[in-house]
Amino acid sequence: PVIIAGTEVETDDADKIEIVLKENSDGDGDKGNKEGKENDKKEVLILAGLPKAGKSVSKYSLCKALKSLGVSYLSESLHPDAEGSWTFESPKGQEISRELKSLLKDNGQFWSIEFIREKLETIKNMSNAKVDKVVFDLGGIPSAENKLLLSAIKGWFKDSDIKVILLAEKGTIVEEVEKWGELLDLVGLEWELKVTDWEGVSGREQVLEKGSRIAGEILNGLKEVR
Repeated sequence: PVIIAGTEVETDDADKIEIVLKENSDGDGDKGNKEGKENDKKEVLILAGLPKAGKSVSKYSLCKALKSLGVSYLSESLHPDAEGSWTFESPKGQEISRELKSLLKDNGQFWSIEFIREKLETIKNMSNAKVDKVVFDLGGIPSAENKLLLSAIKGWFKDSDIKVILLAEKGTIVEEVEKWGELLDLVGLEWELKVTDWEGVSGREQVLEKGSRIAGEILNGLKEVR
């Protein structure tokens, strides 16, 4: 095991995970965590789960709602093929996103050391920011990389309220949902399941409308809007 931000993480898979973890430990994690304690307590929301459940569009809509309410927040996508705001604001955004995802996979850079290193540094920096809410999304399969990133969030935001929404599309195989639940339990994060239904939803406008409804339901579950 390696220590990151005061949290012990098992590195039982890819060697690159152990390399990046060691680069981000050696006492620096503890220093960053102490610095984070000086800031006001944040509410951290993680949208996690399987592909096609609506994580990216829900995060996009949720952040738009927080902005309209005047809530100070930061957001970050923690998956290589994450669809950022540009994906939904541009008519060809999703098409471009799919092309970039294929390019990353073809070049063997989907979960590169550089990507993981950058995301760990971003998580650490966000923990020290003076904002009310922090929103993350990550997904795909419950991999060693996702375990690492979740553990980093738990470590750097150890003094904050962390809420995990596990999104799963209606009809998803139960065993696949259970695997994600097991990963979240292993990291030590409390979570709740939210089933989404995308049947009959097509086109950019319908996707955005559906994402807004999901975001509204999630927003209603947060402790405070301001």
